[in-house]
Amino acid sequence: MTIANKTFLILISILMLFSGDVAGVEDSGNADGLGDYELLFIGNSHSKVNGLPELVATLIRTGLPGKTANAVAAPGLGFLSDRLGDGTTQNMLNSRAWTHVILQAQKYSSTGRYTYPTDAAEVWIRLVKQQNALPVLFPEWRRKWNTEEGARIHNLHLGISSRESACVAPIGLAWEESIARYPALDLHASDRNHSNLKGALLTAYVFYELFSGQLAADLPYISAIDVSADIQQKLKEVASFVVAANSETCTELLASNGDIPPGDPAIPALHPWSLALLFLLLMGIGGVSLKKPRGQSKRPDQAYLL
Repeated sequence: MTIANKTFLILISILMLFSGDVAGVEDSGNADGLGDYELLFIGNSHSKVNGLPELVATLIRTGLPGKTANAVAAPGLGFLSDRLGDGTTQNMLNSRAWTHVILQAQKYSSTGRYTYPTDAAEVWIRLVKQQNALPVLFPEWRRKWNTEEGARIHNLHLGISSRESACVAPIGLAWEESIARYPALDLHASDRNHSNLKGALLTAYVFYELFSGQLAADLPYISAIDVSADIQQKLKEVASFVVAANSETCTELLASNGDIPPGDPAIPALHPWSLALLFLLLMGIGGVSLKKPRGQSKRPDQAYLL
């Protein structure tokens, strides 16, 4: 076979490789089954207790009739730094066309005396943007006995957003406002760390208003949620008050298309016959060498929560 003929066959194989109309190859862009809102929560137990993801989806379906919403929590529990190398979370991120990805469980010092790296959170934000989803940082509420912790955790996440733009949900600030207005209205579970259903509902109201652009205070009473109408209304009003004063990172991000770069183009499906033909042709021209690169070791994250 002449060099010219070989070159021609290589060009034909390349066209087959990257053709989107190859028979028998499924279209990877099929959006069947996707809702108008596709929410992925990545974090620890604070993102899962009391069914927080489904609470947010319920509020969206209620407040936006005709819109569909799906919300799930990524499998497992762990800090954002631990999840980078767990082999599962990124697969989950890549598995669906999410509209919003909520990132929770940045390490912080419970005493306030130590500083932990935030580079893992910043990597996650970039990965989310590559999927054309909105990255949302979830600064959790304070523990019940630590009155200064909520604002400190919120400010920690504002710092992350200043380095890698993301929407910072004012969850901890909403809890502080509710505690100040209604000190007898307990938002914590018995462990004084996690949320009870009222705390989870307040958190969900904040996410609802950020994601929908509609006032949480205008939502109707939802009898299926085991919280009284009076308390639901109080929590909705707190959420709307706090979001109105603390949503600048989200509105700025949504207003600037450049802050959410388009994701990497999807890799087209590869036809097996063209792969084999291309491989054989390349091996026959000039003796192509296929060497496996040597792996690079990574130093594990050494930070711990204190």
